[in-house]
Amino acid sequence: PSMISIIIPIYNGSKTIVKCLDSIWKSCLPADQFEVICVDDCSTDNTVLVLKNEQHKYKQLRILQNRTNLRAGGARNYGVREAKGKFIVFIDADDYYNNDSLLFAYNYQNKYNLDILMLDYSRQYSTNDNICSVHNFPNESIMRGVDFIKTNGCPYSPWKFIFRRDLMVNNNIWFEENCCCEDVDWCFRLVLHANTIQYKNKVLNCVIINEGSQTAVEHKSFKTVSDKLFAGYRLNELLNNPDYRKDQKLSSYIETVANLYLYEGVKYMTACKAPIHDKVNAIRKYVNKRNNQPTAVSFAYRHPSIFACLTNISALLVPYIIALKRKLVKR
Repeated sequence: PSMISIIIPIYNGSKTIVKCLDSIWKSCLPADQFEVICVDDCSTDNTVLVLKNEQHKYKQLRILQNRTNLRAGGARNYGVREAKGKFIVFIDADDYYNNDSLLFAYNYQNKYNLDILMLDYSRQYSTNDNICSVHNFPNESIMRGVDFIKTNGCPYSPWKFIFRRDLMVNNNIWFEENCCCEDVDWCFRLVLHANTIQYKNKVLNCVIINEGSQTAVEHKSFKTVSDKLFAGYRLNELLNNPDYRKDQKLSSYIETVANLYLYEGVKYMTACKAPIHDKVNAIRKYVNKRNNQPTAVSFAYRHPSIFACLTNISALLVPYIIALKRKLVKR
């Protein structure tokens, strides 16, 4: 059997990490065949103390600490560099594994030795107990990554993947650091390099959506809005590879997802006030002229200064529009 490394990026996760770790300790993985690497990203609470208390009870737990805050991408990169396992799986500090799912993934990879095994996850909002499954792909055959994307699409969720460490390391498929949306192009690049990938219809873990999480607040600052544009830019950069570009179905799919992120970036820029030159610079840096762009993206590309001015005006009106909407719908 081959060891699996479970990597957890963590920032101020003292209140949730024990539940996450408990789901691993209860997974029935062979004690000598897994390690858990928690990468603390400069937490300001007592996260490290909580981790050290867990470490006293479980020798499989390793604690790494970033010297500077690099967000989830940087924490995952650090964990992978230090990992000893043949296989890697990610989970966030406020999520947890389902019952025997981790053991299933481990045993499946030891049997078939895939570049990537892809499972499902469920989603739960912290404000209620409702849990819904995310993604169900039509094809469960083993195939090349390129064919997988054309057949099933590509999720942007690294916690769905149980993959060979050398696939990431040998191909230099590292996460973008110190930004949000770092996982979008990473997922594409990892899948595109896979010679063997298979999807199985089994829920691996449950992802908790908190009001204060990155997912919930990612549009509230210009930095995170700009990161949306950056994600779209990185996806479009994949099309510089002639093999991807000449495959019409593949290139069309990548372009569609890139346009989605570029559109979200310019859309949320209308609700975000920032210096005009910062907005103009972000547009000029990350938005390139391509076919089939959404109208708003095309307008921002052609008239960045006008777009930046208009969005600063609209940003002043957004709070009043939201207040009016809440008054009308009474919530």
